[in-house]
Amino acid sequence: MIKYTDNMTEINEKFIKRISLTLGTCVWDFETKVDDIVPETKTHEYLLSHTIIDDNICKFYYLPTNRFFSDEDYQNMVETGYVGIKEYTLNPYPFKILGAYFFRNDLTCKLYSIIGYYEQKDLFLENKKIKNLEDLIPYFKEYTKGFKDGYNEFENRQITPYLPMFPDKDDFTIKVFEYVTKKVNFEHSWYNNHSSFSYSSSETLKEGKIINAFKDGQKQGYFYKAWVNILSNNSLFAPLFKEYFDNLKREFDKTLFFNNEVRTNDDELNKLIKEAKDRFLNLNDKQIAVEKLWDAFERVKTYFESNKKESSKKLVNMISNNFDSKVIDDEFKLLTNIGNEYRIRHHETDKKEIPDKKHLNYLFFRMLSLIDLSLNAINDNELN
Repeated sequence: MIKYTDNMTEINEKFIKRISLTLGTCVWDFETKVDDIVPETKTHEYLLSHTIIDDNICKFYYLPTNRFFSDEDYQNMVETGYVGIKEYTLNPYPFKILGAYFFRNDLTCKLYSIIGYYEQKDLFLENKKIKNLEDLIPYFKEYTKGFKDGYNEFENRQITPYLPMFPDKDDFTIKVFEYVTKKVNFEHSWYNNHSSFSYSSSETLKEGKIINAFKDGQKQGYFYKAWVNILSNNSLFAPLFKEYFDNLKREFDKTLFFNNEVRTNDDELNKLIKEAKDRFLNLNDKQIAVEKLWDAFERVKTYFESNKKESSKKLVNMISNNFDSKVIDDEFKLLTNIGNEYRIRHHETDKKEIPDKKHLNYLFFRMLSLIDLSLNAINDNELN
């Protein structure tokens, strides 16, 4: 546990980056006597270190923080002596401010909005422009009230009203599970459990007054208590999370790897696409998967004739039927350039590396979408 006692902490990019990757719990009391809202034995940090937690539960719990934790960040930690699994490194609730816990991604996102990372707007609280962490104390105080309310009333408001008339333990378990896994766009999502500050704009639209502190705290209080229930009852929740990921895997196979058996008149093209999809499912083969998909792209560009330029032009025109041909043509050119400039099609020393898996994921599915669009056009043309 790290307790901060600095009198003035400037909110800048260096500070935000540092705390966003913090290990353990950071505490800010601002020289105020603070009562704990969560008993020590119910904190996530205590439960994770004193209880054996099922891998599927851990996987879902740490899912939000992994999206902002790059391979480079992890490697830097390893080089300074850190030993641990990358996917389970960043605790979602590492900040304890005036007794209330803050979600890592949410506080980081909110602080970035202070320095104009998302839009240029000065944010105010009690008629004072926010520059230092201490300027947010009025927000933190109201947030703490909301967090306490959410934590203490989670079962009464979010679970009990939705139980059957004569509930048993399984009914309670299922409702808590549903609470953390459900998704309501812009309202409720564990994976997207973050936002910039809510504010009311001035007439000039260049300033904003921070609002909704109680509501922000209440939301995190609900989530925090839900996870206390889950982490305290591993054996009850483990089967539900296993089923969740099993179902997700099946849905993943159906939706993201549509047309598993690619059927064109070019057997080599079919094999390249199938191998790319198969390799992508192996975490260690994603780079090769992207390379194979780009090989397939180069081959599909010569589907009609060996003159790649003329064949590509014919394919672009075919895909662009009743659509903007410039959009498709630009996409062909852009993905071709990416393949040439990065270590995808060529591996000379001057080619750029793709060190982060999230960028490999992005490139894979962007290319897969274009190839799928191309193959649909080809198949439609051959049927006619």
